[in-house]
Amino acid sequence: MSLKDRRTLSPLTEKQNAAYQAMVDQSAGPDACWPWKGRVTAKGYGEFCTGGIADRVKCRAHRMAYFLEHGVDPGSLWVLHKCDNPPCCNPKHLWLGNNTDNNRDSAAKGRKKWKEDHLWRQHPDSVLHGERNGHSKLTEVDVVEIRRLHAEGLHKDEIAAKFGVTPTSIRYIVERKQWKRVP
Repeated sequence: MSLKDRRTLSPLTEKQNAAYQAMVDQSAGPDACWPWKGRVTAKGYGEFCTGGIADRVKCRAHRMAYFLEHGVDPGSLWVLHKCDNPPCCNPKHLWLGNNTDNNRDSAAKGRKKWKEDHLWRQHPDSVLHGERNGHSKLTEVDVVEIRRLHAEGLHKDEIAAKFGVTPTSIRYIVERKQWKRVP
């Protein structure tokens, strides 16, 4: 959720409320999804504008639906869909939650992989570790040498300068936070 979606919602004028209601398709009945008929974001969420040209404020249509129904500004909370239908503006399908609730809801509905289900946990060999990673400045031979030099008492700054990396990288290598697979 972007910062613009956390803006404070203010009550709508009669004209704005009429414009909002005209963009919500309630024809399927009170318990069905009410799709937003106006502009939608790339992820399919309805977008509603309030104010004039100079003070125009965009908000997600489902957040406005929650606000209009309950009279409570969601603020920094997420307005989540029970129906998993982004353009839906039926207040019966909406509930408030935090970022963790959003991630759990997304995972429960099969839209997000997490923990042991994540691809790189299932296929660790597909992740390029160490020198197989094209962004690596060091080789396994370098890492063994760095650990040897540190064990001999050479300071991290000196080792870092020799290998062209930061002292923090040297610390992570020595503490085995990086390059764990290298003996």
